[in-house]
Formats: sequence, C-alpha cells, structure tokens
Amino acid sequence: SVLITSISPGQGTIYGGDLVTIFGQGFDSPVAVDFGGVAQQPISVSGTEVVVRTTHPSTCPGALVVHLVNIESGNGSSQAPSFLYLKPNIFSLSPSGGSQAGGTALTIGGANFGLPIIVDFSANGTSRAGTVTNATGSTINVSTPSMPDSAFDEIDCNDNADTEVGKRFIPTGADVKVTDPISGCTDTFEGEFLYTPSNSTCRDDIAPP
Repeated sequence: SVLITSISPGQGTIYGGDLVTIFGQGFDSPVAVDFGGVAQQPISVSGTEVVVRTTHPSTCPGALVVHLVNIESGNGSSQAPSFLYLKPNIFSLSPSGGSQAGGTALTIGGANFGLPIIVDFSANGTSRAGTVTNATGSTINVSTPSMPDSAFDEIDCNDNADTEVGKRFIPTGADVKVTDPISGCTDTFEGEFLYTPSNSTCRDDIAPP
C-alpha cells in the first residue's frame, strides 16, 4: 500500500519552485503527485522518498492535502499531511512617501514575492498601477505612479483671513497592494505610502469682486 508519513518542508511560496520531499512507503516510479488537486512536478522517486518541485497554482489556496499515486498500478495514498502555499506578505516600504507626479523608486520589503507581480496604489477611490522593475523573494522594486488631485484629502483654508474659505490639498496616505496575477493572492499595506500634493496652495480663497 502507498503511505505518506511526512513531508519536508511543509510550506513554500505561492510562486512555486520549492523542492519538497515526501516520506513514506510503497512508492513506485512513475508517480503522480498533487497538493489538493494542484499537480506537482516529480523530480526523483525511490520506494520511501519522492522529491517534487512545487508549481504555481492558478487559484489562491491555503493548506492542501498531499496526494500521491503510483501511475502503473493506480495505487494511491489515502491520509496524508498538508502543504501550505505562502501568500505575498508586505513588511515595509522605503521610502515611505513621494510626490504626486510619481516616479519615486520604491522598495517593498516582505516575503513570498516573485514574478509576475502587480503593485497598485490607491487613495480616495483612485487606483493606479506602479511600474515593477524587479522582484525577488523578499523585495519588489517599483516606480510609483502619478496620482490625480481627486486622490487627495482636502482641508478648509483661509490664508488671507477674509470671509472667503478655500480648499487645500494635503499629504494623503495611499494603500499599496501587491497581487500575484496567476493565483490572485494579494496583500495590502493600508495607507502607508504618503503622497505629497504638487499644489498645496489655498484655492478659491479670494472673494469674487
């Protein structure tokens, strides 16, 4: 009978490419391996160990039960441990802000990143994508997009101390969201990138003649 006793490691990035060893008994090449229905790539097979390279799933899963089948006999495992796909996770932004015109070279620190990846910046209902220049497992380099005036918070202002009150754009925090477009897994750093408005004057503060 085919029996899976353990796997190592029990988790890996959503982008795949991790080598996972499946321990047990009754394995016989060729084998087919899937994690919760997500097919994996067998690398080597012995009677007690199978090594697979993880693949990039087309949905965003959590923990998935490991399943192995000896193809020629059709014998498969019943109960087995689970493998956990790790989603992108943002830890930090450097720098923490930039201009309304965009073009800030931003480094996003975190874990479980890869390519392809999409980075969106959103504030007050406006969302725009940055230009990703590089990504490793722990960092994403992206050039920030420009933001329209409508993305900014406003406050009342009265610089000339008359009876007419105007409006002033003020620095506004934008959400930064990373998305793996293949699996759909995302993570969002809420309001953590501070956009500085190009125009911070008090508008419409002059009373009409």
